[in-house]
Amino acid sequence: MYAACLDGELVGIGELKVRNLAHRQGEISYLVHPRVWGRGVGTVIGRELLSRGFGLIGLHRIYATCDPRNVASARVLGKLGMTHEGRHRHTALIRDGWRDSEVFSILDQEWAHRRTRRSGHRAWRSAGTGGSQLCRLGRFFWITPAGAGCQCGVGESWA
Repeated sequence: MYAACLDGELVGIGELKVRNLAHRQGEISYLVHPRVWGRGVGTVIGRELLSRGFGLIGLHRIYATCDPRNVASARVLGKLGMTHEGRHRHTALIRDGWRDSEVFSILDQEWAHRRTRRSGHRAWRSAGTGGSQLCRLGRFFWITPAGAGCQCGVGESWA
């Protein structure tokens, strides 16, 4: 689980799960606070999760799902370069009934191709954080792991 901060406030979380290590398959998910919808937070979280999944873990395929009614989340997944694979029917029972899920994925070679066209982010190691990293992307801060220390009050302050 990872935390995302914007201008000193916790604004979202993201998760990267290894679903099958032998087949190098993973899944990403994220939540963004409604007050910052439309400001690129979901895209930043997704980009970092994909970067870690492909770069640090060496996954071959990463997928994500979203509710078909969540057009904004589907747009984020598209911005990340993920391909819409289709719809899984009745995947979750939620308050208003059964929910379908749109499925998106991206492969390692597709991610590598996208990364060669984009500039990377800067990362710093901070002393006394147990090896955690604070990555800065413009006004966004990416903290790993969640609660390990953060400028937005999730944990101890970064030195």
